[in-house]
Amino acid sequence: MAPKIDKALLTDGGTVVRDLFDDDTMAKLLSLYEYCFEHPSPIALSQTCGEDRNYSDMLNSDPKVRELTEKALEGLPIGAMLADVWDSEHVWYLTEEIFLKKSKSNKNRGVFHQDSSFAPWEGEHWANFWISFDPVPKGNGLEILKGTHIGPQYDYVSYDPEDPSNQSKRGKPFWRDKNDPPWPAALDIEGTLAKNPAAWEVLEWGVEPGDVVVFHPHVIHGGAPTGPQFPRRRTLSLRFFGDKSYFRPIPPGGVGQTTEMHDERMRLEKERGIKRGAKMKAGDLYRGPQYLQLR
Repeated sequence: MAPKIDKALLTDGGTVVRDLFDDDTMAKLLSLYEYCFEHPSPIALSQTCGEDRNYSDMLNSDPKVRELTEKALEGLPIGAMLADVWDSEHVWYLTEEIFLKKSKSNKNRGVFHQDSSFAPWEGEHWANFWISFDPVPKGNGLEILKGTHIGPQYDYVSYDPEDPSNQSKRGKPFWRDKNDPPWPAALDIEGTLAKNPAAWEVLEWGVEPGDVVVFHPHVIHGGAPTGPQFPRRRTLSLRFFGDKSYFRPIPPGGVGQTTEMHDERMRLEKERGIKRGAKMKAGDLYRGPQYLQLR
């Protein structure tokens, strides 16, 4: 039977697909992850506090990254799966993002956020494939607030390794008046759940290598902490989009990125001959020649 993505992706904002990738595919994806880790882009972010480490990187324009990505995706049913659940004629691959979380202290959780607070994505047909190379017990993986993908757009709040609960930054605007109208401040999800665990319905799954958590990037989500019993989590996130995907402008710059980091990324893309389509305007279909079409 062909693998399918549950309709919960549409109704809840996220779901899990068990045993989607075999050992050979996982080995190819791990090669992609390790290459990205060893050859970071200019916008890679690394935060260390004591024994805790958080690392992330995305939008790596190294030609080898594209080569390894295409090799890993070749022959996989991802395009058909997303076309089916979305009822979309077309499916494209957007980009990769890698994560490393290492901690023995239970303090390095990923702040609850929406990816759409720092990326120009709007519409129904978006999906992140969250892939772990380590067995992840329930309570140490990705956490999703059910149904929030159809809710408001909230402001971004950056992670502070000195303040894992992010209480110092909650309620303070990140983009400030750069959005018109300004987005509402990010909710204090961590603080609310600490006082009342039933305040939000949190979706989470224990996963084994080969399982994939699929979620909409507008859904509010965060990574649970690693800790003494589970000190390391290596994750690759692959992003896809379909027919109903649109461009929504965000302020210039980037989350955690300096102007110098952004300029160097643009310089490398130009040097490497990365082809881009016409500049998109608000409401335009999200398209471009640089995106790998799967269907």
